[in-house]
Amino acid sequence: MCGYHGWQDWYIGTTARNLGVPKAVRDLSVTFQFNDAEGLEGLLRNDPNGFAAVILEPAGVEEPASGFLERLREVTARYGVILVFDEIVTGFRIDMGGAQSHYGVVPDLACFGKAMGNGMPILAVVGRADLMAWMEKIFFSTTFGGEALSLAASIATLDKLEANDGCSRMRKIGARLAGGVRQTLGRHGLTDWFDITGVDWWPRVTVTGDERIEAPLLISLLRQELAANGILMGAAFNLCLSHDDEAVVGETLDAWNRAAVAVAVAVAAPDPARCLRGEPVRPVFEVRQA
Repeated sequence: MCGYHGWQDWYIGTTARNLGVPKAVRDLSVTFQFNDAEGLEGLLRNDPNGFAAVILEPAGVEEPASGFLERLREVTARYGVILVFDEIVTGFRIDMGGAQSHYGVVPDLACFGKAMGNGMPILAVVGRADLMAWMEKIFFSTTFGGEALSLAASIATLDKLEANDGCSRMRKIGARLAGGVRQTLGRHGLTDWFDITGVDWWPRVTVTGDERIEAPLLISLLRQELAANGILMGAAFNLCLSHDDEAVVGETLDAWNRAAVAVAVAVAAPDPARCLRGEPVRPVFEVRQA
């Protein structure tokens, strides 16, 4: 596996929050580094009959290197291992056909969610017909299995995204916001501490701390000042079509500018922690660890 794949035992057993997951289950899962096709091939070569599937987020935190996804497709096919794309984040954001359409690499199975329901609870598992046929032998159930509102919401959402060129527009919004925030950080002398990285459709705030100001304090100061100026966000800009509005973009960049002024004052202070008006952010666990 490579990326964040939810709360299931086979994934969460590889994190620091694995209390209660039996060792026998934890031992079933092995991680590899994103953009390291040779590392994955080495795992399969050393245990050619030991792996059922490879699952990864095909893009997001960083762009896949040229040839990386193609190499994974070739290697997994060669060893008879099912290739699974976790497109919960990439689906209907990077492209209406997901990352597999955008990069031209089709996995054996893929899962979609989030954007396809515009906040409503819905998920889709798709894949090769011969693999999907096994769903007839797999039992799964949910309390809301017969609920149809999410289906209607998803159809309406996807129709609107397609009719309004949603994915392309969100990439343009992301690129504009990322560029504007980078300029703001530079204008206020904050580029040693903060940067905007990632892909246009999902720009991310990266933070670099040092011995004087650790990253959690920097994150806390930034989020504090953003919230004070009307911007609630975590590590990334989670974009939607409603953000494609000159007023929204302008207000967002103005808010970032005001927040940056306050953060610059804080990092220049003898004791930046005294500028914090609450408890500092504490990480739960590294969700996208190697």
